Amino acid sequence: MLTIQQRFYLTLLLAFAFSGIHNLTIALTLFVPFLVVFLYQKYQANELRLATKFLLFINIFSVLLWLTMRFKWQNGWQYSAEGEYLALLIIAKMNLITLMVRISLQNFSELQLIQVLQHRWIPAKFTHLAILTLRYIKIFAETHRSLEKAMQARGFQAGCNKRTIYVISQRITLLLIHALHKAKNVDKALRARGFSYEQFNRKYND
Repeated sequence: MLTIQQRFYLTLLLAFAFSGIHNLTIALTLFVPFLVVFLYQKYQANELRLATKFLLFINIFSVLLWLTMRFKWQNGWQYSAEGEYLALLIIAKMNLITLMVRISLQNFSELQLIQVLQHRWIPAKFTHLAILTLRYIKIFAETHRSLEKAMQARGFQAGCNKRTIYVISQRITLLLIHALHKAKNVDKALRARGFSYEQFNRKYND
């Protein structure tokens, strides 16, 4: 059984190795088993619908990438077989690495990630940044859910019009303001209770 550190470092090594693949056939051959394992895990957890949404979401950019890279400008727009091949290779590697990370770091908590980063060769400032990032992402998610419920309660329905753009821009602004305010309050509360990032580092390094 691999330890937390071993799982994390193995994931990094595989990610670097997969990013160096230059053959589409190899990338697709590796992608298929990871996709099967990922879908099977989600099926066992009754989360197959969420897994499908996740795959569709991360591949929105892939479609745009494929549409743009398959053409080149040379005395007008022309089809580029090399560009299309490169786009498909990038998409395959992106999906491969994403699924590999999701499978290998499944049930990997925030605290475990911070523990992995507690090493002498990792700068303390980077660890502090990781702690703050994890905390602020959680605050953003909570604030986003609250605003979404409030908008649904007021009967908001997204559409392709100026009203939707205006409401969404307000939502993003409120999200940033509320998240920043909450982050400051959380930071003050932690410091009032004597929390110190230096002590946190020493605790997990010992």
